[in-house]
Amino acid sequence: MTQRELAARLNQNQDTQPQRKAAEAARRGNVPEVQCIHRDTEAAGKLKCSCSQQPVVYACSNPFVFSGYCTTSLPTQPGDGPIVRADGSRVTPADSRFPSFLPMPLRDGETPRPCDVVVCASCPHMVEPPPHIKRLRQLGIKGDYDESGHCDLVNVSTSEQQWVQHAIDWHNSTPPGMRHCYASHKNLPEIAAILDATKCRLLACHTTIAEPNAVEAAAADYPDVKFWVVYHGSQASMGTNARWMKNQRAFLELTTRLPNVWYGTPEPTAPFSDLGYKRFLTWPNTIPFESPISPPEIQDPPVLLIAGRGDVIKARATSVLAAGLIAKQRPITLSAAIQDNASPLVDLAAAAGVALNRQPYRTSAAFREYLKASVSVVLNATMTEAMQYVGLDALSQGRPVVGSQTIRYLPREWQADPNDPRDIARVAMMFLDDYPKYSEQALRLGCEIRDRQRDAYHAAIKRILQDG
Repeated sequence: MTQRELAARLNQNQDTQPQRKAAEAARRGNVPEVQCIHRDTEAAGKLKCSCSQQPVVYACSNPFVFSGYCTTSLPTQPGDGPIVRADGSRVTPADSRFPSFLPMPLRDGETPRPCDVVVCASCPHMVEPPPHIKRLRQLGIKGDYDESGHCDLVNVSTSEQQWVQHAIDWHNSTPPGMRHCYASHKNLPEIAAILDATKCRLLACHTTIAEPNAVEAAAADYPDVKFWVVYHGSQASMGTNARWMKNQRAFLELTTRLPNVWYGTPEPTAPFSDLGYKRFLTWPNTIPFESPISPPEIQDPPVLLIAGRGDVIKARATSVLAAGLIAKQRPITLSAAIQDNASPLVDLAAAAGVALNRQPYRTSAAFREYLKASVSVVLNATMTEAMQYVGLDALSQGRPVVGSQTIRYLPREWQADPNDPRDIARVAMMFLDDYPKYSEQALRLGCEIRDRQRDAYHAAIKRILQDG
């Protein structure tokens, strides 16, 4: 490139810089330079409320409040504005009803339920964050860090929608007395920057965002920090990706060379401890849900739901055929909330003599509300699983699940052959024929699994931190 061409290129960049800045500001929702110390920099969407047509909504780390500006979750300080319910009524901190309100995360386009709190008032926390807090924000780190920005445990997961929710769930399941932070990224940024900013004792890296060489270098440079790399999938599904297989081998070997590196999966049948890897530990996934007091009633006609990814290992086709067999015996409604294209299932359902109603793919909290209000039985007989969130979401709302032997937390009589539509139909009909019994059992089982996973998560963290 000649000097003249270089000068022209520089002038072009200077000319377009204001446009780039304007576009970035628009994408970020025109976040002011001086802002609430608790608020995220990325706009979460827009909501209707009684004080504005569509205020820009931001997430708050203090915790889960979504607001036009931001307040603490319990706005008792002078200057905090009114809390506006979705129905337009206002709630003050002195109101006796206030403790029953639960701020919930809401996504762009969703209408808040009557029990959701939407804060739309001036914020008393508008300050210039100190440099170390700014650094945490730049790294996307949220959670319970202290005034110096430090915490005990950091979970870094992928930035895909469902994994952001999982990171929040792990944050809500932290052992008492432990400061926990989390971040979600497409690719793991410089590990050293996270460790320097948080001074954490344990860094958990999830799914495919961590590279073995990067973890090895960081573990060698920070010998007092524990590293826990977790792959969220079964060994059967890992075989679909050569890179995952190669990285798993590298991480397992790394646990034998460095005393502060651990590897894990949520799959309790993964045999790596028996194969000689001393620092392999099962990762207990957690969902800190709230269950209804009593099981919900069955719909008339009953609604059968197929939900989750459209991956072939989920055996969606056999569930659709099973629904066709059930429809020959009794009236039902078949719905599907599939993350990917569900059109082939619509055609298959039509061939089986049943209509398939497509539902949107919802976030975890919204999905559980949908299960409670609109679903009777979940058809989820998958071919391979490590943990299975959809089934536990269903149990949490008292909805029975037709699973398979790969969903190990289900009773044996609830497990069907994922390759046999007749067997799936048989288990579903068992639920429908005595629904109150199985709905109660589902609710009880969901709470037991939730508590067991939480306790196992606490024990795993304690073991790693005390090791060596």
